[in-house]
Amino acid sequence: MSDEDNTFENCSKRRHWPGEHVLALDFRSLAAFRILFSAVLLLDCLIRWIDATAHYSDLGLLPRGVLLEQGWNPSFFSLHMINGQPAFIHAMFAIQALAALALLCGFRTRSATLLSWLLLVSIHNRNPWVLNGGDVYARVILFWMLFLPWGQIWSMDAQRKQSDFRWWMGKLSEDGRGVRSMASLAVLLQISLLYWFAALPKTHPSWVADNSAINIALHLDYLVKPFGVAFREMFADQLPALTWLVFLWEFWGPFLLWFPFDKGQVRTFSLCLFAAMHMGFELCFAIGLFPAYCMVILSVLLPGWFWEKLGFVKSYDISLPKISRRRHQAAQWSCGLLVLYLVAWNFSNEQFRPVISIPDPLKWVAFTLRLDQRWNMFSPSPPYHDGWWVAVAHRRSGDTLNLFDPTGPITWDKPENISGGYLTQRRRRWWMELRSTNNQRLLSSTCTYLCNKLNGDKRSLHEVKEVELYYMLELTRMDGSEMEPRKVEVYRHDNFPPNPSVPVNVIVPEEENVGE
Repeated sequence: MSDEDNTFENCSKRRHWPGEHVLALDFRSLAAFRILFSAVLLLDCLIRWIDATAHYSDLGLLPRGVLLEQGWNPSFFSLHMINGQPAFIHAMFAIQALAALALLCGFRTRSATLLSWLLLVSIHNRNPWVLNGGDVYARVILFWMLFLPWGQIWSMDAQRKQSDFRWWMGKLSEDGRGVRSMASLAVLLQISLLYWFAALPKTHPSWVADNSAINIALHLDYLVKPFGVAFREMFADQLPALTWLVFLWEFWGPFLLWFPFDKGQVRTFSLCLFAAMHMGFELCFAIGLFPAYCMVILSVLLPGWFWEKLGFVKSYDISLPKISRRRHQAAQWSCGLLVLYLVAWNFSNEQFRPVISIPDPLKWVAFTLRLDQRWNMFSPSPPYHDGWWVAVAHRRSGDTLNLFDPTGPITWDKPENISGGYLTQRRRRWWMELRSTNNQRLLSSTCTYLCNKLNGDKRSLHEVKEVELYYMLELTRMDGSEMEPRKVEVYRHDNFPPNPSVPVNVIVPEEENVGE
């Protein structure tokens, strides 16, 4: 066969083997995943849109100048950095929402996928301090969808007889109902890496000795929901066993996704268990769309056996593109190199021997494509500290007020529901980052934004002149009991320099968990 012959042979001539479903992604699973993922992506966009001005414009918490000073990587790109005016940011959100809607409907799927990925990376780079593990997971999986035909069926493109299969996407599976390629391997591997590298860093005694990790996590008031509190009290005696089961399942569960000696029953059962674990996280913790993204992404691995049991047995007439074997192999080898890079990046984040690291001249690949990742959820242990913020504002007139709630009194008492005190998880994440980093420039821009929001454009004696920012620090003991909260003055802000704003105290030096 010459180099110019069609690479995609008739699938019926191939030799069948038991593990075909392991490395192939079914078109029905890809289509269902596209619909579900796009719905979550659209919801994510709408939630972010609520704080478009506050989180992404020059009039908000993080002006572009502050971002360039404090958290910009030279390998990043962001279309949202072109202009800092709220009107431009709102226009960008409108485009992002339309791209996600087009993706959901399968309208011009290739273009919608590329545009959605570009805008998702762009918005992530514009404000990295409001991100969590779900954002990382979404963008790396969306990247691999650039190389997979998830609009081949159940889409407007399919209704118009426009194939989503491109020459760089690999070959048809043996039954002709899926695709097998380096990108399909990358998706399976990426999902497995999430769980493996969530388990491997869990080396603290709270995970491997006294099994108190889940009990500690359920005492984090800024994360736990009322259901989590009730669950903690109701199943207190079972929490150590549950901790051990979660640890074991995160490590051993992904291996079942690779089980080749059936038609996909073991994989389907494993996917259901993973989905149940994430549903438990969603019920107990306020961690945004992280569980939703995790559950939705699992659907891409559903085997053909699952759809046949549901009655979706229609055969699909796939028109395959003509392409030389050489170009096809070059595309697959390039994708394979990215897969190896992905594995090496995950190993380089942990303390393994021998040490695996990415050379500095090659790190730009991960930062430009935003394939950089670390899955240290509650690792090496859950945080043993939490608390709540109190902001005391001083007017020019000498009056004081609660900057977070100007109509309410200043109180140091513990709120009844700390995690429910934030309208969105992005707002919660911003204040969690302020607590952990104690970044002077971010604290200053935050106080400036809050003051300007309250003061408005008019000058008067009611203007807020100074702000005292406190954190009520509450530590949790190993047995889950909580210490008496301690008031820590974090920052004093002068809203009318020349008197500079200075940090007062560094609260907690520990780094936050990426999955929160």
